[in-house]
Amino acid sequence: MPYYAESPITSLHYSNIVCTDRDGDGYYTWGLGQKPSDCPSWVPSDQDGDDSNPDYGPLDQYGNLTSIDYTSQSSITGNVCYNGNTTISNNTVIMPYALLTITGTVTLGTNVKITIRPSATLIINGGTLQNADLLLNSGCNTIVNNGGHIYMKADSPFYASKGSIAYSGDSRSPIPMISVHSVDDLTYRRQS
Repeated sequence: MPYYAESPITSLHYSNIVCTDRDGDGYYTWGLGQKPSDCPSWVPSDQDGDDSNPDYGPLDQYGNLTSIDYTSQSSITGNVCYNGNTTISNNTVIMPYALLTITGTVTLGTNVKITIRPSATLIINGGTLQNADLLLNSGCNTIVNNGGHIYMKADSPFYASKGSIAYSGDSRSPIPMISVHSVDDLTYRRQS
């Protein structure tokens, strides 16, 4: 007689399953089963099928990896500076070794997020980033200096992966604002 386990399988030893997005594509992984109830509400219900490759998202109904359509988002691959009043209306990814500098006022549109990939840099140099929704990947840098400001979108988390660094202060002697080293991830939610 064959035996099988019915899902969901609940662990008696672990209550906090870690939801991670190691490749920075916006899809998260947590292991087998449905999205755990202790994952943040903004984590998609579709689990990442390959969290080591940002070009692939969830599995389709046949178990095949789906490619992520990046045509609806902008990718910054070099050095870009916004020095006037600008509205960003598409999700934007700052790719590895790229630099986005904001010296003017940049406002993110509704449901728009900026993802900062490993080895990428976002600098707010005396400028303002408004209605911000940011995802800082491990190994990225975010620098706020010369009176710059980041104003988070209402009820939007500030998510920083382990290994990401955000600085505040003069560029000659920056003061760590956030340096995630001792926890797997950091989520900051602005209080109302």
